[in-house]
Amino acid sequence: MLDSIIAAALKIGTVPAAYQELVVAAGEVCPGVSAPLIAAQIEQESGWNPNATSPVGAQGLSQFMPGTWAELGRDANGNGVNSPFDPPTRSTHRRATTASSSPRSTPT
Repeated sequence: MLDSIIAAALKIGTVPAAYQELVVAAGEVCPGVSAPLIAAQIEQESGWNPNATSPVGAQGLSQFMPGTWAELGRDANGNGVNSPFDPPTRSTHRRATTASSSPRSTPT
């Protein structure tokens, strides 16, 4: 099923497998920002290199400026690292999503 969703949203082979599910999910957040648009932005900005740094200081896969990341960035994969150089992948995203949706005990 996921393969058919990806095929409908993205041209197969244009997004690394580790990021396909995340790009498709991100493309469902805002009607004006589709998965193919997100994929094109990442391709243009970093070439899918999570360690990319631009000459002006933009960082990571989506090329966030440090000030923007400081304000809006988050630990999307739940590993305790809040960094534009540490993007979630399909497996880390699933672990973080599972952990955040697990029932939590509340003190009595």
